[in-house]
Amino acid sequence: MSDENEEIGNDAENCAPGEVLNQLIVVDQILVDQSIDPSPIFKLNIDCLEELFEWLSIADLCALRQTCKRLKRVVDYFIKSNYPSVQFGFGRVVLRKHKSDKFRQLDATSLKLIKQITLWTGESHEIGSIRDILPQLERFKIGTGEFDGDFYKSVLRWCTNLKDLSICHIMEDKVIGNENEWLHREYPLIEHILLDDSDIGGPGNAWEIPELKIFFEKNPKIQSFSTTFHFLWENRQCWLDSNIKLDQLNIQGDCFLENGMDRICGLLNTLYEQGFYRRVHMRATFIYEQDELDQILSVRGMQKLYLACVEIKTTLPPMTDLQELGINYDGDFDDFETIAKNLVNVERIYFNHIQSDTLIPFIRHAQRVREIKIDHLNEGICFENGVINLKALNKERMALNCARKITIYVKENIFLATKWATNCTELGLVTLKRIEAMT
Repeated sequence: MSDENEEIGNDAENCAPGEVLNQLIVVDQILVDQSIDPSPIFKLNIDCLEELFEWLSIADLCALRQTCKRLKRVVDYFIKSNYPSVQFGFGRVVLRKHKSDKFRQLDATSLKLIKQITLWTGESHEIGSIRDILPQLERFKIGTGEFDGDFYKSVLRWCTNLKDLSICHIMEDKVIGNENEWLHREYPLIEHILLDDSDIGGPGNAWEIPELKIFFEKNPKIQSFSTTFHFLWENRQCWLDSNIKLDQLNIQGDCFLENGMDRICGLLNTLYEQGFYRRVHMRATFIYEQDELDQILSVRGMQKLYLACVEIKTTLPPMTDLQELGINYDGDFDDFETIAKNLVNVERIYFNHIQSDTLIPFIRHAQRVREIKIDHLNEGICFENGVINLKALNKERMALNCARKITIYVKENIFLATKWATNCTELGLVTLKRIEAMT
């Protein structure tokens, strides 16, 4: 939840996303437009330009798109096609307390482009400043437990196009505002909701919210629900007594809870058998005992698992449902060869901090893995002086029978250093891409 660090300060004129999002252009037609004598660079076809663009950083591409309208369109098309996580302009706006002046300075064209907003304030005048754009929002996130007033009348009644609602920092028995009346309403387009109590609280806090049962039953189109271990447990009777049917349950938080992971994981398995959810994505933090990890691994329908902090040396058994595994720090585990062999159906792996040598067992043994994302890579046998030895990794991969081709996603500086040093980032069974290319 790093949205708090984002600002509005984009240049609407140079970075308006409307031309990216609302234009379906045929780039070759742009390049051969005879109405204007083209610059020599436009004599290159689109394949040549895209090959050149691959050698540039995202910052260089952003500078290039500002040189002329024609290059802006070509670069925008390239970035939209190849780097979907890169957004220009006001695709997402974060509005914090006392920052609404910048928002009010946006012109009408820029305002119409806003589809999602995060509000880190609950003051009524800040809500009023965004009233005009609420009907066009598809995603709305409010990150405060201090919202004053009726949440439905102040906000949700105007959000007629809302598909995704996130409410963070729930602090008591009122989810947000002065009352829970908004939970009695129908929202025809909402597909996902997040309710986050920061996984805190205790017996003295009234965390049970009976109105949740009404909300989910009135809004059966909701297929994805994100919450914490604590909030899920405190409202267990609501889930058990309902006929809620979710496609996906996202759950995260501290595993060191008063109620114990055994009871929470037992609840999850009961809910799975009841049909409450079809698959679960879990982010587990602070695992201190092997029993806690065993309980987590016993959860039915576990499709994605991210282990944020494991305070014991352990390995992972085979998990047939698991499709994605995330590990914060590779120092938490001893035997990566066994872990790699046990990833029988895992297709995607995410590492936050790892030694480059940790990659080798997964290249060598994880047959079905097709994507590995790495945020921070430390040097080792296959990674020296900022350059990854793709030939060595490809050789390891080719020795594995029926191995899938693996795409490794790394930060841009590593991608460019490797490309400039080797002239190649795509081999037979191993490809290197920058993280921005990941969907």
